[in-house]
Amino acid sequence: MPRYSGRPPAVTRRRFLAALPGGLAAASLLAACGGTAQGTAGTGTAASATAAVSTASTASATAPATTVAATTAATTASVAASTSASASAPSTASTATSTVQASASSAVGKAGGLTVTYMSDLPDTHPEGKARLGLLAEYTKTNTDGVTVDVSGAKNATSLDKAFALAAAGTPPDLIYVAYYDAAALLAKGAVIDLDAQLRPEKGWTAQKADIFPDMLSSSTWTGKLAGMPCYTNNTATVYSPQLLSQIGVPTPKPDWNWQDFQDLAQKGNKPPDRWGYDWNWVLWSDWLGSAGGFPISTDAQKITMTTPEAQDTLTYLANLLKIGVTPPKSMGELFNTTKATGVVFETQGPYRLPTLRQNKITDIAVVPTPIKKNVFASNGGHNVSVFQGIPADHKQAAARITMWLNAPHAQAQMCIQATSLPVSNAAFQSTELQDYLKTDPQLKGFIDLAPHGWRWPALPSYAKISGALNSAVSDILTGKVSVQDGLTQGQQAAQVLLDQDLKLQ
Repeated sequence: MPRYSGRPPAVTRRRFLAALPGGLAAASLLAACGGTAQGTAGTGTAASATAAVSTASTASATAPATTVAATTAATTASVAASTSASASAPSTASTATSTVQASASSAVGKAGGLTVTYMSDLPDTHPEGKARLGLLAEYTKTNTDGVTVDVSGAKNATSLDKAFALAAAGTPPDLIYVAYYDAAALLAKGAVIDLDAQLRPEKGWTAQKADIFPDMLSSSTWTGKLAGMPCYTNNTATVYSPQLLSQIGVPTPKPDWNWQDFQDLAQKGNKPPDRWGYDWNWVLWSDWLGSAGGFPISTDAQKITMTTPEAQDTLTYLANLLKIGVTPPKSMGELFNTTKATGVVFETQGPYRLPTLRQNKITDIAVVPTPIKKNVFASNGGHNVSVFQGIPADHKQAAARITMWLNAPHAQAQMCIQATSLPVSNAAFQSTELQDYLKTDPQLKGFIDLAPHGWRWPALPSYAKISGALNSAVSDILTGKVSVQDGLTQGQQAAQVLLDQDLKLQ
């Protein structure tokens, strides 16, 4: 299996400033999922169109990060190659896994006898929050330094505001999990350390850092400093019920389906209000934009780019879906769950929703990429773990080593398996532990196979506000309050003001 670069094959690489709130996209639910897996809309947070957009943006943590210049034929081949590649991990992958894992293990171990405190942005009832606690319990049991992780402060979720308050009061925990973009906000205020600088003396860190997917590393960095350790991510794709499609006579979508294919199939199965052709949370507009070859921010992260031809085409297409009545007249995104997969033909979702669906005994699920206009695209989100400033030096070093362990292949594989997430490094992506499990879980595999086509927003302290401004503009367009051109122009202007404020902090 070739090394996963974190970018699609045959693409133009986009570099972003190093640093940005939890996935689905800035403008994405995932970013929000950089936020949440079980809420109203992904991992972050989502009654009116605008409210739904805002909530979802905080619920999951998603975002883009590369330009894809592949033809439909090329993307089809790359999807097939990705699927086949992830079916089994070659010996080179096992070697890479063991090398990185060994480095992480040897790095953990010079600050014995300490108790490190931990807090989380997700409660222990959340699949991701629960999986994190399990891994930290494993670390406490197996590390050779005598370090204990006190997780008593992680039963309930700790908000970003509370994290700032604890830092200001001089009483922060040692470790905290936050939406990946919130780590940049903490670093910009001097609340957390540069993990790269802290870990630089550690044996194996240089190799382990180099193994992290480029976009996952760059989007975890702000002004050249590693604000949080990427340990897992998520993405989005299209889900459907094969049984429902068979019952209503709708053909199964192909992995290389395009926008017209999607519209034709959605219309064929559309029978509102009992069954909609397509359901989605409006914060996921960036998935469609990425499919068209566009991005909401420039490659150097200096300019918001929402008045491009790609953005015009995307919002015109999405607005038309509402006009022809294929999708509900307001932002939703949860009909697949609430109707037991009978009230919608296609829905945009992420792997973070699989635990909820399975808990509700909805298991007839298949996964395909977002319909393609120019290239395969899947926006990423996720959460990172950070280490606070203002704690004793030995705690700081012990906590940093824990983040290194959490980024190693075994911990990543377990986060993917236990919390239906995606890996953030080559060694974890190719690990036998993960690949063997995926043979038993084709639904999660459907999302993980799209990992090479991922993108997420760069880390920006004001990401939540920037994505909120863009989501509001998109909502105004989709509800017919403004024209596509006027809405995109207004959204770009509002978001640029916020981005300029971040740029002044550099």
